[in-house]
This record gives sequence, structure tokens and C-alpha cells, in this order.
Amino acid sequence: VIASEAVCQRVGEKAFFQFSGRRSNLEAIQGLIDKTINDKGNREVSAIYGFDDVSAKGAWLLGNHKLETVFLVSNDQVNYDIAFDQSVRAYENSTRWRNRMAGVGWGWFLGDQWKVEARAGWSDYESELSRTSRVPVSGEGADATLASTSTFNNRIGIRHATLKSAFNWERIQASFGVQVQSYLSNPAFGQTTNGVVESLPSRKNQSNWSSVTNAYVESEVRCTSNLSGSFGLRLARWRFGDSVSWHWLPRASLMLKMSDSQSLVLHSERA
Repeated sequence: VIASEAVCQRVGEKAFFQFSGRRSNLEAIQGLIDKTINDKGNREVSAIYGFDDVSAKGAWLLGNHKLETVFLVSNDQVNYDIAFDQSVRAYENSTRWRNRMAGVGWGWFLGDQWKVEARAGWSDYESELSRTSRVPVSGEGADATLASTSTFNNRIGIRHATLKSAFNWERIQASFGVQVQSYLSNPAFGQTTNGVVESLPSRKNQSNWSSVTNAYVESEVRCTSNLSGSFGLRLARWRFGDSVSWHWLPRASLMLKMSDSQSLVLHSERA
């Protein structure tokens, strides 16, 4: 038994909602962890792993419109300590992760021929790693040890938004839209030895976001029962700091059905 879970769900003709939560059963798995990793007499390992998360999502139909929402928060943690009795060496390790995500969506449907969709969301992922070691130093006395602590943490942020429209006719399917994505990576590292700080945690500018913007149009055409093709063109704008670049990304493919068991496909794409 790794985790316990509770789910509350409501389903109707025009509405859906679900709330769920999970939590690790540490008491059930801790004994198995200890039995598996403690297999040497001169070494004692203490490892603890736990996680929990909560999520909520819903959808509503309002005439020709559809609204959607989603939300998630999760936490993971690992503590992994090792001690060697004979040499009085010890290592302590701790790792933590946290993820938060939310999103909304809207759709507008006009029969089977046309639909418009918009989506937006964000997510933040944070990780932290801490390591402490105590090692005896030879020639410095019986109680002399070298203690070192290092920490590393990082935050990754993502923001995204999409607006697109799609058409569906008898032989032609077409879509066009705009996508915007922004990214932030913000690491920091620190080091301490015997109480002396050797490296202070440093972070980048919180506003140093990178972004990618795409505008695209794509179409699929069925010429005959044996011949079909697809064509698309995407304009991408990349921004890293103060640097901006533009890229045209075309693609095209053609498929010829030669028999029930043989087809010829030609495809070209710039990415």
C-alpha cells in the first residue's frame, strides 16, 4: 500500500467536477525500505520517501460554449542518510520537489464545421537538494572531522496561452492560431565547509524570462480516395534575454495509396 486516495466527483449532463487528494502511507512502506537497504553491518541507512498531491478539475457546457479548469499541487520529499560506525563517517541527503499548475480553457462550437478554442495556464516547479557530509581527517587528531554542506535549488516557471480556430469541410480541414510560451529557470547553489561559507547562493534576475511565439496555419486536403496531402506554415519568434530571432517553418506532405497494402508518403519539414 503506497498511497491513500480520496476522490469526490460530480457528473451531470452539462457539468463535471472532480476533486482528489493522495497521501503516501509512510508507516506501510518504511519497514520495507529499511529491510531492503540495510544489508551491511558497518553501515546504517535511513531513507524516508513521502508525497502528497491535491487536484481539482471541472468542465461546464453553456449552449455552444465549453469552459474548463484544472488545478494541481504536488509535493515530494526524500531523506537519505548514511552512517558508517567504524570510521565515523556520515552523509545526510535531502531532496524536495514542489509542483503547482493551473489552467483554464474555453471552446465555442458551431456545428461540426467550425470551432474556436482558447487555453491559458501556468506552472511552477521548485526543487531543492541538500547534502551534508562529516568525514574524519587523518593526522588532525581523533576528533577532527571535515564537515561540508552544499545546497542546490531551482525554480522553473512556464506560462502559456493558445488561441486557435479550426474548419472542417467535406474534403478540406484547416486550422490557424497563435501560441505563446514563456520560460524561467532560476537556479542557486551554496557551499559551506566547517562553518565557513565558500559560496553564497546566487540567483538570476527574476524577470529574466525567455519566450516563444508561434503563429501558424495548417490544412489537410483529400483530393481523391487515393491521394491526400497536408500543408502548413509556422512563424516562430524566439526571445532569449535581449536577443530576438524569427524563423519561418514550412512543412508539406503527400500520401498516395497505391493499393490496400501499399502507400507512398513524401514529407518535408523545417523545424
